[in-house]
Amino acid sequence: MITALSSSCANDKVGYIETNEIIRLKKQIKFFNIISLKIVYLRYVLFQQEDYNRKIIKLLNKLLWQVHLNIMTYILAIDATLGACSTALLKNGEVLNQMKEVRVRGHVERLIPMIDETCKAVGVSQSQFDYIAVTIGPGTFAGVRIGLSAAKGMALALGIPLIPLTTLESIAHQYAVDHQELSETFAVAIDARRGEIYFQKFKMNKGDINSVAEAMAVPLSQINIDGIDIIVGSGAELIKDIVGNETFRVDDNYQYPEATVMGKLATSKIEQAKFSDDVSPLYLRAPDAIKPKALNMVITDD
Repeated sequence: MITALSSSCANDKVGYIETNEIIRLKKQIKFFNIISLKIVYLRYVLFQQEDYNRKIIKLLNKLLWQVHLNIMTYILAIDATLGACSTALLKNGEVLNQMKEVRVRGHVERLIPMIDETCKAVGVSQSQFDYIAVTIGPGTFAGVRIGLSAAKGMALALGIPLIPLTTLESIAHQYAVDHQELSETFAVAIDARRGEIYFQKFKMNKGDINSVAEAMAVPLSQINIDGIDIIVGSGAELIKDIVGNETFRVDDNYQYPEATVMGKLATSKIEQAKFSDDVSPLYLRAPDAIKPKALNMVITDD
């Protein structure tokens, strides 16, 4: 919510919130005192300034983190990095609605309509968003740009921050959610084409996970599987075919991020929210497309 003005602020040059919105806020924010209301308003005002002080707003975000459980916090989560479009809307960490479409192409045509459909089905408007969680890569170059551009555009228009998540950590949390009884070392491997894998190792202890290595793009022939109990993702079988090692298990069911899991993960990372300008795509290798060389043209007069 770009929310919460006191009545004395209604005529401020920044703008105003309609009467029904004020009524909704008064009903929903039971424990949010006047000091917190002014924090939210101040953050909103500062977002509108071209020369806003980032340190001040980051401090305000930390203060809001201390009270966010008492606010009706809406998070939109979106992903378009791989072979699917996925959206989810959460309120206070609970999933209100979600959509997913497996598709090889057409992400740009469907992502925005899916966001609208996800919200309209539960009667939530985009103006009520507090944060947008978005995957920043790695993935297809087009998919990463589509998702991140949509998230940045909405965040700038609404004056709200983004919560950036990597594709690999999102998939890792999906695996952890489904296997909370396990304690093991695992890796997420995504087929990056051209004989490479997007690869990252994690350690899991009954649902809690930590990365033990940086995400990287690795040639299949150079994958290090030492100490790994299971590899998940679209690249799992590719690694098994190359390595030919039976000391680890594979699970290729985790092909792309699920927005519902992303939203829950983002709820625990609200303190890490960033301005749109501070969020960049995670590209682990150069693009497949190669800029053509300049032609050496010789012009002669006949």
